Amino acid sequence: MILHLLIFVLEKVLRFLPWRLVVTVGALLGGGAYVFQVRRRRRALANLTMALGDTKDPAELRRLARGLFLNIGRNLAEIVWVAARPERCDALVTFEGLENLEAARARGRGVVLVSGHAGSWELMAAAIVRHGLPLSVIARRTSQENISRFVLRIRERLGVQTVLRGSSAAARTVLRTLRAGDGLASLIDQDVRVKGVVVDFFGRPALTPTGPISLALRAGSPLVYFITWRLPDGTHRVRFDPPIEMERGGDTAATVERNTAAFTLWLEERIREHPDQWMWIHRRWRRGARRRARAEREQADIGRAY
Repeated sequence: MILHLLIFVLEKVLRFLPWRLVVTVGALLGGGAYVFQVRRRRRALANLTMALGDTKDPAELRRLARGLFLNIGRNLAEIVWVAARPERCDALVTFEGLENLEAARARGRGVVLVSGHAGSWELMAAAIVRHGLPLSVIARRTSQENISRFVLRIRERLGVQTVLRGSSAAARTVLRTLRAGDGLASLIDQDVRVKGVVVDFFGRPALTPTGPISLALRAGSPLVYFITWRLPDGTHRVRFDPPIEMERGGDTAATVERNTAAFTLWLEERIREHPDQWMWIHRRWRRGARRRARAEREQADIGRAY
C-alpha cells in the first residue's frame, strides 16, 4: 500500500518540477532507503567488501554503498519525469561510440545489446529509442504486481517495448524484432532462474544468463556491449563498444560460455570505473559456487567411469 501510494505521488507530482529539483527529490528518497532498508544496505556492503575490499577502506565502501542508494533514487525520480515528456531525455543523454551501434545496425540482421544493471538503464533504453532505433528489452515480471505495472507503463510511454521472459509470445517477438532490423536489449548480470553458465565475476563464480548471447549466435545478429553512467554534472553518457565477432560453427556451447565470460569481465572493468552505480544489493553470487562444484563433481564422475 505504501509503495503503491509512493508511485502514485511520484507520477502525479514530479512531472511538474524542474530537473534539478527532481534529482534532489530522488536523492532524498535514496538516502532514506539507505537508512531504513537495513537488509539491502548490509548486502550491498558485504558485496562491496568481497569485490573491492582489497583496494577500498571501510569508510570508502560505506560511501559507495550510500552512493548506490542515492543513484537508485535519482534514477527512479528522473525516469518518471522523463516519461511525462520523452523529449526531455535528449538534453540528459550523450553518446559515445554511436558509430559502433550504427555499424551493427547496418548489417540488417537486428542488433543484440547486452549490459548490466548500471547507471540509469531505463533512461539508456529510452535514449536509444529517441536516437531512432526501435528497441525491445527482455525482462522478467517482478513478484510485486504494482511495480511490474509501473515499469511497463513507464517503458510504454518512452516507446520501449518489453518482452516478458517466459511468456507464450516471447520467442516469436524476439525473432520478429531481429528480422525487422531492430534492437533487442538485455541485462545479463544477475543470478536469475534462466539458462546460464558459471563464470568468474570479481574473482568469484557467478551464474550468468546466456540467452541473449546464444540468440545472437543462432540468429547471426551482431552483439554489442553497451552501458551508461551518470556524470558529475548529473547528465548521462551511453557507451557502445564495437560489435563482437563470435565464431560460428564448432562447439556452440563453448562459444556461448567463452563470450559470456568475456562480457562479464568487460562489465567488471566498467563497474570498477563507477562502483557506486552498480546494483550491489542483488545476491549476485548466491548459486555460482554450488553450481560450479556440482559441475566439477559430474566431470570427475565421468572421468572415473572411463
